[in-house]
Amino acid sequence: PVDVAAASARGAALLGARGAGLLDEQALLGLLAPVGEPSATPRTSAASFYAERQALFRRRVDALRGERTRDEQPDV
Repeated sequence: PVDVAAASARGAALLGARGAGLLDEQALLGLLAPVGEPSATPRTSAASFYAERQALFRRRVDALRGERTRDEQPDV
């Protein structure tokens, strides 16, 4: 997420100006902020570590809920 000070107020003002006919669509689009670029990229080398952490988290949540994990399900 990108934190932009007073983004809600700015958006409301731009929308109001457009609704009042003070800005046409092209002028409005010209005032909008450019699309941002990602500031972080995932580390594929850590994928297995996070997969293990996610599995551990799911097991703990299931245990807290009193649910059996997939490994504990009875054979039918």
